[in-house]
Amino acid sequence: MPAYLLSGIWFVEQLFFGAASTLAPITQQTGGVAWWARAGGFVAGAIGILVMARGRDEPDPVERHKLLSEERDRRY
Repeated sequence: MPAYLLSGIWFVEQLFFGAASTLAPITQQTGGVAWWARAGGFVAGAIGILVMARGRDEPDPVERHKLLSEERDRRY
């Protein structure tokens, strides 16, 4: 199973249980904060990845391999 699919399922699960704990009667003891903290951490991490990845000028893997091979050949 691809990681992005499993991550999406996990995130939806956190949202579902967070909403369920929020809508539960006050008399029940629930751990709603933990569900929302996990969902918020997931969103913060996704935003962090997008911010840090923006502006990176990496060549595609084939071009990178060619560049590294040329550099290695010049050394030896």
